[in-house]
Amino acid sequence: MGATDEQLKAQFSNSSLIRSTVEQALNCYPSEWITASVKHRKIPLKKIPPGERGFYDGRQIKIEDKYHLDSAIHELGHRMENVNEEIFNAEKEFYNRRTAGEPLEKLSVLTGNSNYRADERARKDKFLDAYVGKDYGGTGYELVSMGFQWAYTNPAFLLQDEDMAQWIYGLLAIGG
Repeated sequence: MGATDEQLKAQFSNSSLIRSTVEQALNCYPSEWITASVKHRKIPLKKIPPGERGFYDGRQIKIEDKYHLDSAIHELGHRMENVNEEIFNAEKEFYNRRTAGEPLEKLSVLTGNSNYRADERARKDKFLDAYVGKDYGGTGYELVSMGFQWAYTNPAFLLQDEDMAQWIYGLLAIGG
């Protein structure tokens, strides 16, 4: 588990105030996943204003700079699914099993949160948070990102969904 000093140096293209938080978050991921990320390309880190949503878009990670380890873990989950086809395929299989027969619904309706765009939709299933079922049209998932975030910042909460907890901790145990 975790990154070597060489991997940390090779992973990020800039030094920023959020770098130490993102490096700490990177240590929550299996070494093999980090190696795949390093081989892909460096990640520019950008700071966003407080209250805005962080994101990873394949080119950069944007998070708030202060005390947001959970957001850094989350966005690195998207990085890992983006650079490792095995992780992506495992997510796809889990998502399809869990959401089979579930209709697509607006996230704002499912969560009662009006901050979601009208085009953001999810399949609710019995996920602990409807956001986990967000539908990206088969190009990405919220499973590793949310699952690892909870595994490291709120494991008791994750354990309330035994199926997802077993899947997440299984990924951690086998390193992908």
